[in-house]
Amino acid sequence: MSMIDEEASLGSVMEAAQRTYRIPLRWRILLSSSAVLVVLIVCMLAFVNFQARSFVSDRISADLTQGSKRIDSTVNQQFDELRLIARLVASIPYLSALLGTDLPTIKDFLRDQQQNLGPDLLIVFDRNGQVVARTDLDRAEQLPEAQVDWVKPALSGKGAVGMLRTKSAFYSCAAFPAAAGDVIFGVVLAGKK
Repeated sequence: MSMIDEEASLGSVMEAAQRTYRIPLRWRILLSSSAVLVVLIVCMLAFVNFQARSFVSDRISADLTQGSKRIDSTVNQQFDELRLIARLVASIPYLSALLGTDLPTIKDFLRDQQQNLGPDLLIVFDRNGQVVARTDLDRAEQLPEAQVDWVKPALSGKGAVGMLRTKSAFYSCAAFPAAAGDVIFGVVLAGKK
């Protein structure tokens, strides 16, 4: 074979290959518009996903903030109620006279107040932080940090609020000084589980 024959046969092979791989105009338009459509759908899904994440995270953040405010409000309301109960029990005129009696008499008084006012726990301390009586136990078991945590702050005039852990439960508590006239004789602590 000569060189010319080889070039001619190569040229005919190339023409045949071009005809075989040549895509009609309709198909090219269909393929390009489909590709553009797929790209647009992917872009739209990415944008919607971004917007949805933003919306959901904003909504979750707002719900958490609102929930936190509700919890704070509930806790403050409970402490206000406990302050009121401790103040009411501490202001009963014959409480100072009762402290000079025996433990069962003081416990009966505290249990009556517990039924009337609704706290889960009532404790009466003397000025030194010693437990005189409490409603959760039959005996006047002492609280280790009562003087620092409850009595001193309550005697300062502001009262005291916080959490108290006993052997049986955790309580939200408020303490208020008990006085007869101008003489403070102890502290009343009211608590709820």
